[in-house]
Amino acid sequence: MTFWGRKYGVLVFRSYDLKQNLIWLEVKTETAEVYQEAKQILESLGFTFDAVVIDGKLGIKGVFDGILIQICQFHQIKTVNKYLTRRPKLQAAIELRTIALALTEVKEEYFTTLLNQWHEKWKDFLKGRTTNPETGKWFYTHKRIRSAHRSLIWPRALSQSGQWVR
Repeated sequence: MTFWGRKYGVLVFRSYDLKQNLIWLEVKTETAEVYQEAKQILESLGFTFDAVVIDGKLGIKGVFDGILIQICQFHQIKTVNKYLTRRPKLQAAIELRTIALALTEVKEEYFTTLLNQWHEKWKDFLKGRTTNPETGKWFYTHKRIRSAHRSLIWPRALSQSGQWVR
C-alpha cells in the first residue's frame, strides 16, 4: 500500500509468478478490512496465496492467517532506524544497525547468523536494568536497542500449519 498525502492511497496485490498486478484498490486508510476485501476478490477469481509481503502492521497479518508472511525489508529497516536513529552512538546499536542494513544484501541464513552472533555478544548488555529511585520500579536501560533487535527477530514467516517460523 502506498499513500499520497493523508487520505489517498492505493493497495496493490501483485503476482510474483505472473509478474503483474492482479488487483489494486484506492483507499483512504490502511485497514485489515481493505486487505480482506482484496484477498476475497482474488480468491473468488481462483487465485491462491503462497505468501504475502506486508509492512508489519500487526492487524493485517490476521487477514493472511495460515499463509507465509514476510515483512517488507524497507519497512524493517525503517523500524530499526526509528529505534536506533541513523547515527547511533552506542557500539551495540551501531553494530545492530549495520546488520539491519545488510538485510537486503545477504541470504537469510547469513543474516540470521549475524543477528545471533550480535545477540550472543550483547546479551548481558541488553539485560541491563535501571531502577527509578522514586518508585522503585525497574525498566530496561537499553529498551530502544532491545526493540530494534526484537523487530528483526519478530517471526518473519507463518508456516502453513499456522506456526511462526524464523
